[in-house]
Amino acid sequence: MQPGKVQFQIGAPVNATRDAPVVAASANGDRLIVLTPQPSPNPLTQDAMVSVVVTTVAGSATATDAFRYSAQQLPPLIYSLQPSSGSARGGETVTIYGANFQEPVKVEFSPGGVAQVVDVPPGGNQITVITPQNSVPIDADTTASVTVTSLFGTGRDQTVTKPSAFTFKAEVTTPVLYALSPNAGPIEGGTRVTIFGTGFQYPVQVLFGDREAQVVSSNFNQIVCIAPSIAPSQPGSPTVVQVQVKNILTGKVSSNTLAYRYGEAMFVSGITPNTGYILGWTPATIYGQGFVAPVQVLVDQGGIQVEAEVLSVSGTSLQVKIPPYRGVIGDQCAPVTATIKVTNLGSNLSVTGPTFTYLCSGGISGT
Repeated sequence: MQPGKVQFQIGAPVNATRDAPVVAASANGDRLIVLTPQPSPNPLTQDAMVSVVVTTVAGSATATDAFRYSAQQLPPLIYSLQPSSGSARGGETVTIYGANFQEPVKVEFSPGGVAQVVDVPPGGNQITVITPQNSVPIDADTTASVTVTSLFGTGRDQTVTKPSAFTFKAEVTTPVLYALSPNAGPIEGGTRVTIFGTGFQYPVQVLFGDREAQVVSSNFNQIVCIAPSIAPSQPGSPTVVQVQVKNILTGKVSSNTLAYRYGEAMFVSGITPNTGYILGWTPATIYGQGFVAPVQVLVDQGGIQVEAEVLSVSGTSLQVKIPPYRGVIGDQCAPVTATIKVTNLGSNLSVTGPTFTYLCSGGISGT
């Protein structure tokens, strides 16, 4: 084959045809050696495929996508973001200005997450993204670094990070209260109360009437606090106060309040363990709420009221020792069930709670 003409038909983003000078040809006419032409006077920002056209006196032939110009691997640069701040909920359009952005690209906000890439125009000097979405607002303005990776996933990845490039703005929310659990406790306070709602932004202040509660933990939808004492007033009858939440940084106060009762709603929810030997003095914990020292615990043993030893009292639990069984045990020494009764001696409030089962110990068959 006589040396002919070789042309490179270069596709996007160049879209031009360039002559490739022939420098040698094989004797049997099955090969040509050419010099690749410069695809563009400007650096390539993305790969460009080439169809090679060979023309001789015998005609012409085209090899489609036979060659590829690789994008020049210049490190990406980030100059600025516009806008440079936005909602922490995300979903907003932001343009990143810089240089050498080559598709495919990945954009990540930290904190925040991976952004959705909308557009990388030719020229590689900007990227349009949608900021990552977050379902929960943040408590305070938070700066995020932005990382751009060019040629992502190609094995030729190049990365650049701009610190403090974007600010996620805290939303000013008004707290709303849904429920309290529990919604009652002793006058002396100390009850662990969970407040359910929305719009809580750390740090928060919780008021029970005019008394401030100790906040244990908080997030956007829940606060755990310790109910304060309403001493020294110590009312002789149940007292209802209103619970209110305030977001300290914004000054926003809850749009509603919830009632909390002091000195009533006493109940017993369980006892652990709920079995023990008839010889007694089994250590046990009685759970519930509304316990106010001094407390009396009676064990009803088939009509015989036997007092348990009370070791400690809190608003929601009692540490006791269950007394020995003093009733009649049958010949078969079957288990015997007794009922627990708790009384707040100061207010004379009483509640009958769960049962405790006495079991026979070895060698005991009756009384």
